[in-house]
Amino acid sequence: KQKTAYEMTSSLVGSEMCNKRQEHSYVMQTMHNDTLESLQTRAGLLERAERLLDGKIACVCVSHAESEAEGIGYEDIHPISGILRDCEDIELGFTMYEEEENRWRCSFRSDGKWINVNELLKKFGGGGHAAAAGVRKRTNNMEKFRQDILEEIIVMRKSIEKERT
Repeated sequence: KQKTAYEMTSSLVGSEMCNKRQEHSYVMQTMHNDTLESLQTRAGLLERAERLLDGKIACVCVSHAESEAEGIGYEDIHPISGILRDCEDIELGFTMYEEEENRWRCSFRSDGKWINVNELLKKFGGGGHAAAAGVRKRTNNMEKFRQDILEEIIVMRKSIEKERT
């Protein structure tokens, strides 16, 4: 699988720092400034990942009640969609985080080719760019909102497949 822009940039920055004789440990701490606690929180979030549709999509949803009970903040869930997308067998990763009662903040990541997440989310009032986009939605029915998004993905994938044939 091709490296993401983040991975390529991180590699270049790390390489340049090493070329300038920075200590390896300093370079790694600069590139990866996670704590053990933050990594454990991410691990717990990744345990919740669900495969959807044909298995090429992965999603993590966290309700407001769960975030309150488990101390999960947006900063914890934000990188998860990118981590999911970076898996070899996943084409689209997304998260749904209820930041307050009935207000969902969603983050979508893809390679921009399998599906353009900016185009996907425009229909729902969101946007961004081809490989990374987001949407905020007030709803008391997250499952329906998620299903609406999945149905739009099906429509878009059919259109993409039709164009290729």
